[in-house]
Amino acid sequence: MPIKMNCPSCGKTLSAPDAAAGKKAKCPSCGQVMTVPAVVLKAENVSAPAPASSTPVGPQPSAGPRENLTDPMRGPAVAPTPSGPGGEARRPCPECGEMIIVGAAKCRFCNAIFDPQLKILEKNRPGSANETLRQVATYQRGLIFCILIYILAAVAYGVLTQVNRFLAVIPSLVVLCAIIAGIVFAILVATRVYSTGTGIVLGILVIIPCVGLVILLVINQAATKMLTGNGIKVGFFGANMSQF
Repeated sequence: MPIKMNCPSCGKTLSAPDAAAGKKAKCPSCGQVMTVPAVVLKAENVSAPAPASSTPVGPQPSAGPRENLTDPMRGPAVAPTPSGPGGEARRPCPECGEMIIVGAAKCRFCNAIFDPQLKILEKNRPGSANETLRQVATYQRGLIFCILIYILAAVAYGVLTQVNRFLAVIPSLVVLCAIIAGIVFAILVATRVYSTGTGIVLGILVIIPCVGLVILLVINQAATKMLTGNGIKVGFFGANMSQF
């Protein structure tokens, strides 16, 4: 037998299944959160008590149909009922409590998404926060490899200049390639971590010897801070892309 009660805020007559007894629920009309009583109330006790004075105090119960309680954590506490203009079945949105069509993939009031596939598409939509983090993680890995190649080639150049100056040309070319690739990745990362103008300026500064390496390290640190601040784990070679 359904549990019947009155909303203490708006006075609407509400009903909930026996399984909802003792749980928190939300009134779909005014949003008031209350505890469903563990005892089924008798029919004569369901109606709102008459006020002591002739002047009504507080909101009065509506003469409309009974509303169903909504569990704020699990959605509707009872089966949906047809209430749409075309007679389609509707249920309260588990996020905002507004009545939406049963089977709706998205709430038109609060934009809450219920369909798993739609959630994935929305999560990876171009311009979304998750897509931006994924791009930062991808470009950061390229930036890290450029930094490692830059350092190793610079060390190799210093060693080979002492042995054979002709062979030292090879690591110097590698350093040049690392600088060019570093400029590209630095701009890609910096424009997402900072502003577009700042990213371009930092990318140009990478051309300067020694200073360029410092700029790459600063941009890499900023990318790491952005990713870890959003719950993404970043290792020595960057973030694991499976986290996205």
